Amino acid sequence: MPASLSARSARRERPAPSLFRELRPFLGGFGRPVALELVAVLCESVLFVAPPLLLRQLVDNAVEPHRRGELLLLVAVLSATLVLESAASAAQLMLATRMGETLALRLRSALYARYQAQPLAFFGGSRMGNLVSVVNNEPALAHHLTLTLPRMLGDVLKVGLAAAVLFSLDWRLALVSLALAPIALAPSLRGAALEGMTGEQLQATGTMVTTLAQKLDVGGALLVKVFGREASEQEQFGVTADEIRRLGVRQMDLTARMSVLSSSATALASGIVVAVGGLLVQRDSMSVGTLVAFATFLLSLYSPVAAIAAARTRLLSARVALRRVFAVLRLPDASPTWESGTSVERLDGAVELEDVWFRYPQPIDIAQPDGEDRQSTPATIPWALRGLTLRIEPGSRVAVVGPSGAGKSTLAFLLLRIHEADRGRISLDGHDIRDLSRTTIVANVGIVTQETCLFHDSVAANLRYGAPNATDEELLAACEAARLREVVEALPDGLESVVGERGYRLSGGERQRLSIARLLLHDPQIIILDEATAHLDARSESLVQEAFEQLLRGRTAIVIAHRLSTVVDADSIVVLEAGRIVGSGTHAELLAAGGLYAELCRTQLSELAA
Repeated sequence: MPASLSARSARRERPAPSLFRELRPFLGGFGRPVALELVAVLCESVLFVAPPLLLRQLVDNAVEPHRRGELLLLVAVLSATLVLESAASAAQLMLATRMGETLALRLRSALYARYQAQPLAFFGGSRMGNLVSVVNNEPALAHHLTLTLPRMLGDVLKVGLAAAVLFSLDWRLALVSLALAPIALAPSLRGAALEGMTGEQLQATGTMVTTLAQKLDVGGALLVKVFGREASEQEQFGVTADEIRRLGVRQMDLTARMSVLSSSATALASGIVVAVGGLLVQRDSMSVGTLVAFATFLLSLYSPVAAIAAARTRLLSARVALRRVFAVLRLPDASPTWESGTSVERLDGAVELEDVWFRYPQPIDIAQPDGEDRQSTPATIPWALRGLTLRIEPGSRVAVVGPSGAGKSTLAFLLLRIHEADRGRISLDGHDIRDLSRTTIVANVGIVTQETCLFHDSVAANLRYGAPNATDEELLAACEAARLREVVEALPDGLESVVGERGYRLSGGERQRLSIARLLLHDPQIIILDEATAHLDARSESLVQEAFEQLLRGRTAIVIAHRLSTVVDADSIVVLEAGRIVGSGTHAELLAAGGLYAELCRTQLSELAA
């Protein structure tokens, strides 16, 4: 058998972990609330069987003999019993809700932490809607556990107590009642169909959330309008929304049919028992009070049985939700284990790569958590970087150039330790990057990317993302250095002005200068500029280049660029092709040597001339 098929079979045969075992770590601190809830369930169950017995006493010993005092006393006791039963039920509901919300909070927090621990490939391979849905919707369904399980226990207890009381009232009717009990259970056998519908509905909801996130984003909304796709987008969204409606209707139809069948079965069984009991009363074999109590007790027997059937449906929904939750929580922690590494307050900025190889991990979709649908193994994924060896001196400015897909941005991600090299060694100031603490790398290595990431928040909040404790004066000083202060001060609310989704209210150059100001506040020693001026006009590029001069002063700079005119003054230029270094030197040296760099220069000059 081929190795890939054997591995796939092994994955299928591997038993899934017990959901309860996986859930147990999230139940810490629930001991006292569970104990109180069980006490409330016990009280409610005991009080549940009291009213029918009081009714028998009321009919046989107070109403028919016309005993007014005893009648009033029994009515008072019956009323008090019903109030206490309602209070116990409310207490159980409040305790269950608090535990359920706490459980949902813990699951959501664990899910978000697991997302943060995944590599970038995870986010590229998973639909945003599924990621959001698993955090938002599934923990809420898991809430059924804290509410339904105790109620199921109470319903089982009620059935047992009711059965005991029925036998104490009349063993003949009790046998008839128990013989007819399976009729009330029959409708619950179809509850398993709801499990599949719940899974489909969660998937469809994830698809809808993905559509909303993509098409209501500023970039997505702009693209829709540019190509005039409003009608087709509305049609596609309608299809997804209609699928959710269809599944919801099917789910409700099945639930309603089960409820009708259960009620009909209960009514049929109760009718038979009451008819038999009426015959016994007519033969003077049973008192009227006993028949009234027995008829009431039938609800005490059949109603909890129907509730148990309905609870089973809710638990099936919770099981589907928990499967999706733990499919995410079982994902391996892909973040580097670097919290306990060596801490260096300030690096000089020396960077060295020794025979570095790297290939991107296979994307993971949480809809296929076990990877059953993957067609390639790691060995068949092409190398993004191949045997890179490079040394960058502190304070120098090194440019990295090459065609698209050469591995330029990949190199940046390795230096930031967003990815781990598969082979070779990367060192900063002689320290293996794998031995340095996260604090050291974050504090000393920074990046300005081609696509500036800004949050829908104020200018100040976006600036402080890199320096949470910065004062307003420091923010303005950074804006001054980034040639942005006049722009900020001209905004309606200055630093408190909201920049819009992805900084949409700012121009491309202003967004880029804002990211430079943010990095100035962060103050790293090693700066990576990844195609940072690729899409700017001449005026904006000029201002950004001035800001760069301020940013790079006294720091090690790695400038990744497609436009070669921006790197001719670099201390050294490294040329990448297909993940390999195919040339290095100054601009003049590389032109004189010919090769890929000279060819790229000629191509760009030809494009400018055209």
